[in-house]
Parts: sequence; structure tokens; C-alpha cells
Amino acid sequence: MSLANKTALVTGASSGIGRAITIELLEAGANVMGLCRNTSKHPEGVEPISCDLSDPEQIDKAFASLSHLDILINNAGLALLSRITDGEPADWETMWRLNVQALTIC
Repeated sequence: MSLANKTALVTGASSGIGRAITIELLEAGANVMGLCRNTSKHPEGVEPISCDLSDPEQIDKAFASLSHLDILINNAGLALLSRITDGEPADWETMWRLNVQALTIC
């Protein structure tokens, strides 16, 4: 499938599944922007957009800077490898902000 002339935004594009999706979009001909905290790890050909997805104001600012968007891959996420009874409330709050709040704002 050709995605020529399509613009895609991938959250969490610098690693894991997000990076793999980003590479596939690039190979399909899409113009790809990557939204995440670490803009130095994006695959070549990606337009990096620095954004801490746990901060709603940064998300709003990043999306306000976009002129056009055809595809959103809402991929960024965090998994804590501890039981709820052993975890720290601040860690769970961070995970909620990224996995739920940022997802819905994007």
C-alpha cells in the first residue's frame, strides 16, 4: 500500500513497536513525524517533535504546531513491572498520565 502524500504522526516513535511502525510508514512513502521525549533516537527520515506526553500542555502545543495530519499512531506507553501492592503511587500516576490521559488528549 502506498502512503505517498500522507502525513503520519507516531507517538513513541523512537523505540520498540513505535519505531517498527515508523519504519513501515516511511517505507510505504508516508511523511512521518515522531512525537516523544527523546528526539535523537528516531529513524532517519522522521521529523522529530519533542514532547513529554505526560504533560497535557506539551501535547496541546505539539498538536497546535501541526498543519496537516492524515494518520495518528497513538503508540506511546509505559508498563510497570510490579504488583499494585508493591508499587509507588507516583509511578502509577505516571503510567496513568501516559497510557490513559495522553492517549485521549492525542
